[in-house]
Amino acid sequence: MNPSLTDFTSALQVAGVHVEHHNLAPYASDASFLTLGTPALAVFPRTEAEVLTVVGLAAKNGVKLTMRAKGSSTAGASLAPGGGVVLVTDRLGVVNQFGRRLGGWALNLVTAKGAAVPVAELEQHRNEEMYARVGAALSTEELDKRLAPLDWQTAVVPSSGWSTIGGNFATNAGGNGTPKYGTFNNVIARLRMVVATKDGAKVVEVTDRDKIRKMGGGQGLYGVITELDVRVVPKLTKDELFSAFCTWEGPDVEKLGDEVGNFMVAMEEVTKPIIAEFMMADRNLFKAGDPMLTHPELGQLFTYPDGSYKFVMMYQGRKDEMDKLPEVARRFPRIVYKETSAATFKLLLELRKASTGKSPGRVAIPGFEDIYIEDPRYLGKVLKAIYSITEGQLPGRPVGHQYTGGLVVHYRPLAQLTRAEYGTAWDLTQKLTGAVCRPEMRTIKRREHGLGLEVYALSSDAERATMKALKAEFDPLNVFSPHLMTEKPEIHFVGEKLGGYAA
Repeated sequence: MNPSLTDFTSALQVAGVHVEHHNLAPYASDASFLTLGTPALAVFPRTEAEVLTVVGLAAKNGVKLTMRAKGSSTAGASLAPGGGVVLVTDRLGVVNQFGRRLGGWALNLVTAKGAAVPVAELEQHRNEEMYARVGAALSTEELDKRLAPLDWQTAVVPSSGWSTIGGNFATNAGGNGTPKYGTFNNVIARLRMVVATKDGAKVVEVTDRDKIRKMGGGQGLYGVITELDVRVVPKLTKDELFSAFCTWEGPDVEKLGDEVGNFMVAMEEVTKPIIAEFMMADRNLFKAGDPMLTHPELGQLFTYPDGSYKFVMMYQGRKDEMDKLPEVARRFPRIVYKETSAATFKLLLELRKASTGKSPGRVAIPGFEDIYIEDPRYLGKVLKAIYSITEGQLPGRPVGHQYTGGLVVHYRPLAQLTRAEYGTAWDLTQKLTGAVCRPEMRTIKRREHGLGLEVYALSSDAERATMKALKAEFDPLNVFSPHLMTEKPEIHFVGEKLGGYAA
């Protein structure tokens, strides 16, 4: 440990901030399967006051900090360079003085302008923009459990409902609700952050919505978020709720994608879904005898001829905003349309979530995912490229989300716990990225869960200028994740060093 880091660590210990400088292997990677090496120190502040101490001491000692919440990034967002410092934010605002996660925390509700609203009066504001003021480490799942008795919910809920709300903003995550409300930078009305200045650490609040939108997806470059106002919305009643799924089956995956893409463009013109998901109906999801195969509604989704493909689209929203969907489906003869119950729709969503990694004895390797297709009509080209590269290699299937004006596609090869299969899976993700992330495919790399280590490298000149301006405003000392501000980030697959696994 270098002298400045030793002084930093000692000062934190004197201040009573919890640190870990022994067992740091778990922080060498995140859900991306990437690594920059093993950090030298992990810091675990519980309160904003402790964050002020950490940031102030970091600035004083010339120490650089990398933000990490739950470590669920699939793009290396929470990785510190080897020998660096990870600031773990998954306790901020959600634990007591003993570090125990709070259960009966108070629900604070505010209007879009920050005026407090008593919980008992929430329903009176059903037709207004409403926000919950939460600690950065609270998850959407925890917030939704608190809102459920009120028949309200978080506006945008990523599939990993356990990821932190602060982390969701830092990666500009999408999820259920995004087709209607946008990604996370559109559902935050206020940020409270600890930043580093020449005069030391200080707390700032940001309420300018345009600036907040620009800061979304910043990967922790600008400071430590301690509190946010996140949008909440009323749940649809049984009479308001519409649920349906559509399928297309055939032997030509490119033709399938072409027609599905055209259908998606047409339905977007006349509908406003809150949830819009899709998946390939892959029979390899199931073992023989799985009850899902005989489910009265969903079992038929996995019945199709060998050598054929089946694509499933799932839509949920307000009836009055989705009533034109059957009419659109009738214009596409190969599209099979079916309305369903909310319970069956939920089961289908759970199946879609599981399809990204449900395979006994294997693990899903990230690397090619969050690929944004700017025009749904290019879906056929993308699917053809995916299947031409992956079929006959390792298990896996494309799934994704339909957002207004575009699609996000995920594909994770599923590898056995051997060095050989890890290597094969990683090679597949690299081949897919090279084949699909091209201008002629109308794709943009990793735009859903953040750009992680490539946040600067993959940004346009205009986006880089915005990042530099925000960095100069909030982090003039360059304390927060300076390693991200590069055109050529280090990208190392953690499997390269898995010498403990047999080939």
